[in-house]
Amino acid sequence: MNTAEILEVLRKSTPVEMSLNEDGPMTTLVVPAASILPVLKVLKEEQSLDFNTLMCQTALHEKDELVLFWHLYSYAHKHELAVEARVPVEAPQVASVTSLWKTADWLERETYDLLGVEFEGHPDLRRIMLPEDWEGYPLRKDYVFPTSYQDLDNTPSEISQSFQVEKKK
Repeated sequence: MNTAEILEVLRKSTPVEMSLNEDGPMTTLVVPAASILPVLKVLKEEQSLDFNTLMCQTALHEKDELVLFWHLYSYAHKHELAVEARVPVEAPQVASVTSLWKTADWLERETYDLLGVEFEGHPDLRRIMLPEDWEGYPLRKDYVFPTSYQDLDNTPSEISQSFQVEKKK
């Protein structure tokens, strides 16, 4: 089943406005962030779709939005799907999908830790990679790396500075 066929099945099962994004290397199903949980629930529970595996959940910072992705797979039907939703950087909130896939627990914590997305309803949303007192979200484009942390020097070394790309004049 291809992405367009999956979208048709979804449209019969839910009134949510969805579209396809074919700009990237993989066609994604674009869903409003407020509807992500009900749409993903249909994708998992609808027998003709049966996306029983959440392979990956991640996000990226794009201008004034955070773009979230859920990569799903159906072992029964041997098809895959990428689902995309966007949240504003100023209020990065979306529903947790841990009630659908237990693996979302750690994936959402990583996305929270590195990009600051708050997953509403997550059972234990806290940092997973960085210390609890770390300030900011390192994978955001506007993040400024600290020069020190708890009296440890974090200034760039000569070697790391040598990798900096010189700006063209």
